[in-house]
Amino acid sequence: MQRLIIFCFFSLVLSIASIAQRGYEIEVSIDNYSEKQIYLGGYYAEKAYYKDTAQVNEKGLFVFKKNAILQSGVYTIILPPKNKSILVLITQGDQKMKVQTDHKDIMNLTKVTGSPENKIYYDYLDFLHKKKKQIDPLQAALKEEKDEKEKEKLEQKIEKLVALIKAEQTKTIEKNPDSFTASILGTELEPDIPDFDGTKDEIKKQSIAFRRKHFFDNINMNDIRLLRSPFLPKRVNFFIDKLTLRYPDSVIQSVDLILEKAEAGHPDVYKHFLSSFLNKYLKPKIVGQDKVYIHIADKYYAKGKAPWADEATLKRIADKSRKLKAIQIGKKAPNIGMFTKDSIQTFLHDVEADFTVLFFWRPDCGHCKKATPIILDIYEKFKDKGVHVYAACTYMGDKEKKCWKSIEDKKMEPFINVSDPKHISSFYHLYDVTSTPRIFILDEDKTIVMKQIGAPQLEDILNRLIREKELKKQND
Repeated sequence: MQRLIIFCFFSLVLSIASIAQRGYEIEVSIDNYSEKQIYLGGYYAEKAYYKDTAQVNEKGLFVFKKNAILQSGVYTIILPPKNKSILVLITQGDQKMKVQTDHKDIMNLTKVTGSPENKIYYDYLDFLHKKKKQIDPLQAALKEEKDEKEKEKLEQKIEKLVALIKAEQTKTIEKNPDSFTASILGTELEPDIPDFDGTKDEIKKQSIAFRRKHFFDNINMNDIRLLRSPFLPKRVNFFIDKLTLRYPDSVIQSVDLILEKAEAGHPDVYKHFLSSFLNKYLKPKIVGQDKVYIHIADKYYAKGKAPWADEATLKRIADKSRKLKAIQIGKKAPNIGMFTKDSIQTFLHDVEADFTVLFFWRPDCGHCKKATPIILDIYEKFKDKGVHVYAACTYMGDKEKKCWKSIEDKKMEPFINVSDPKHISSFYHLYDVTSTPRIFILDEDKTIVMKQIGAPQLEDILNRLIREKELKKQND
């Protein structure tokens, strides 16, 4: 028993010593810098966070040091007051290093020693900075050059330097295939686009299609470290926002491509992108892209491809998807019967108009106060062109009385003003009125032709819809 106690004691001591040895230690030396405190920050996808603080010591050094292991990923040393930053790579077996830089030129004068991973990364950065110094004046000259032949010569020089950078990326990856640097450079390595035949436009289209199809060929979705860096999220966002048309079906195609790649990689990478896409398209910035939310909810969450989601979450997502399906552009608008001040039930589908502006609002809504005079002005311009406004005040219960005082104050009498104090029409659920103002445009058949727009956009959209209708009549 005594031997066992002694053995356990020494095991504990050795374990503590092992933890101490495995902690991180980042020593930072900064020339031409007078501040007394710097920070260490980390990344998780698009979000940056503070991890540690270091005070200057008697030797003029800053030391981040703890008996704990940092998760593998990209970290930044942040230098106030201008918050200049120095990137360092942290991996499980490489957590002690020395960083030396000059505050006057961090980009070109930063050196990291004692860390094999950072040596690989900074050797590549040194090469990149040297080539960038050659490229920058050529690009500046290209902007000013008027002669087409000289432009072509400058472009060829730039292309050669870019090719050298790409060759260096490939060489670094091949020499250090298991390194974090290899994964990072893989996110930046563009596919080699072959020569295509055809007209200039045909070649352009084929090149774009090839680039999209092979965009993720060099990206290691199985490397969880990339999720703790800005590099992978940045490339995914670039693919979605710059290489994808804004039409919902195009976005859906891109989302599926990314999730297919992520699902074959690390489970946490897949979980992150599936969850972030769902949240992104819950309240999209582009009209109609909530169709992407419906697709993600139906194809992934409803089919058991989000095993981390509990029943309550799955139900909430399914309910939201169902609500959004009913109010998609091109769908017949749900018919709601709300009540006038005289308690006369007035159904939306009974409004005879070429176009009906369905306007959900409430008296205490600041954005509604700004939107209302704009919509009143637009109504005066378009009332003789077959446009009506069905203005639905969303106050219910005892608060509903305030609707009518507000209508009088805002001079909204020209509208078809309605409310529903007992929520008989279920307008809140049918139109997913989680916030106000909510504006829909319906055609004469009460089909939704536009939604999720601001009042300032309304006039241009109505003009376009009326022109399109007139052209259709002429063609018929």
